[in-house]
Amino acid sequence: MTSYVRYRDDLEQIAADETATIAKIIDVLASGQRGVAKKYGETVRISHAKAHAFAKGELIVLPDLPPELAQGLFAQPGKHDVIVRMSQVPGEVLDDRAVSSPRGMAVKVFGVDGPKLPGHEGASTQDFVFDTGKVFVNRDMKSFLANFGLNAKLAPKLPEAVKGAVSKGSAATNAALHAVGGDSPTLDVYGHPAYHPLAEAYYSQIAVRYGDYVAKIAFIPANAALEELQGKHVDRADADALRTATRAFFANHAAEYEVKVQLATDPKRMPVEDPTVEWPEDESPYRTVARIVLPAQDSDAAALNAVGEYDLSFAPGHALVAHRPLGSIGRARNAVYPVISSKRRTDNGRPVFEPATLAAVESASPPPLRIRPNAPLANERKMMNTRQIANGLGWFSLALGLTEVIAAEPLARALGSKSPALIRAFGVREIAAGVGLLLQDRKGPWVWARIAGDALDLGVLGSALRASNRQRGNAALALAAVAPVVALDVLCGTRLGLST
Repeated sequence: MTSYVRYRDDLEQIAADETATIAKIIDVLASGQRGVAKKYGETVRISHAKAHAFAKGELIVLPDLPPELAQGLFAQPGKHDVIVRMSQVPGEVLDDRAVSSPRGMAVKVFGVDGPKLPGHEGASTQDFVFDTGKVFVNRDMKSFLANFGLNAKLAPKLPEAVKGAVSKGSAATNAALHAVGGDSPTLDVYGHPAYHPLAEAYYSQIAVRYGDYVAKIAFIPANAALEELQGKHVDRADADALRTATRAFFANHAAEYEVKVQLATDPKRMPVEDPTVEWPEDESPYRTVARIVLPAQDSDAAALNAVGEYDLSFAPGHALVAHRPLGSIGRARNAVYPVISSKRRTDNGRPVFEPATLAAVESASPPPLRIRPNAPLANERKMMNTRQIANGLGWFSLALGLTEVIAAEPLARALGSKSPALIRAFGVREIAAGVGLLLQDRKGPWVWARIAGDALDLGVLGSALRASNRQRGNAALALAAVAPVVALDVLCGTRLGLST
């Protein structure tokens, strides 16, 4: 008989300086939120800013669940109204033709009884905020702060053309890794495949309390119409292609998901504090506890979208005590989401409230739904100057450097190199150049540092073209891909010189 990990307080290891770290995260996110607000003329979500659709439906808890699964919200069979928000992960409203990132699926469940977390007392809702990918990209709140701080500061200033280049490059590199059995969650953040949002699986990524136990939770597509879409790419013919595809689907089809729970069986192999670790499914498979049914509907309904977009908050801390998010990332989310969400709604002149029922959402007074055009982003392209190009090269350096560090061995095999350590060293050099370009006002020296690195790259790739190298075809393709970037480096470096 399988033994499941019982929830207890000492499963979490709380650092002495967590309160200070959380305060820093709030400051960084608030600063990033202000920067994006200047761009759009309104305050948007600091993550998951662009919605594909809002949809109404039901959560149906299955009967006769075994005791270890009949916990919290799922303790009793029954039905609950839900509203679902499908979205992209970035905190900007980006052009789908240029950028493809991981997706989010947030579910607000109504009519939920039981003790709630602090700040959510008296409410009758339970939120689930899930993303594509089984693991989270950062180990704890400190690593999140280090990684996201730079992104929050610079991303709003970066031309979307450069973001598109990074996205496409990251997607192509991760696809190559998949071909040789590898994977990089970091690359997926920047270049997720353009799959249909409704046909993907969504995961809690972090551990949550599951009544008397500890678990991760997933939403898995479960009807034929969604299964038909799995693995297929959306035709990104317009700036809102994912929104177009999602709403077109709901016009004629229902979407159904199985709610699945993976209970922890070993606190070491299935750690609470490190969400970068994938829990082994051969030891504890995901098991179905409920279904989410979203019937065919007009998901383009202006009033529902306006209320949902401006007035609703989907937060991990909107939860039963029995489903508290766990670990460093979970504790940070519980503290940060209410502050940032309240600021967004207050900045936009909207009430800060939590609806008790789906009917309350439908009857709320909607604001005008402002269509955030991509025109300002097109203007960015026209106005991109040499310093902006240098910033773009900085992001490219970071993406390439991370790829070379994370995937040094498969890249070495692909190029016919016997020295993954050399590729990893090149990656460290790229990361250093990228950080310098993005953080320093004087861009010229860092561009010339890239040019010096380009010479080394070209030398290594040139040597890989030797006749004895069976992978010389891959090396030739890499050389062809690098050449335009080298030309851009030289152009940018020549314009900037060493003093600017």
